[in-house]
Amino acid sequence: MMIVCAVGNKSFNGRNRELLSKDNENNSEENLTPLKKQLNDLADLIGNFGYIMAALIGGVIILKDIILKIYYKESIFVSSTLDTIISSTNFLIKLSRR
Repeated sequence: MMIVCAVGNKSFNGRNRELLSKDNENNSEENLTPLKKQLNDLADLIGNFGYIMAALIGGVIILKDIILKIYYKESIFVSSTLDTIISSTNFLIKLSRR
């Protein structure tokens, strides 16, 4: 049996929702402190670096597969490159959801 002590904005979830909405209102561009602006810029820089590195690593792996195919003249290119493309795509999707 449960006893209801508070509902709406007086409940635990209501207070958390209210605090989060206040934080979102206070985090508009003109209300950001210099530190928060620098942290936002740093977060954007780190995110962009991650995207660039993921694309670079994927490109290097595909280039490696092409060179191995030319050197060994085997059909390792298709399965290996497809696996690489699928893995790189999954990695980029996971990065973009953060």
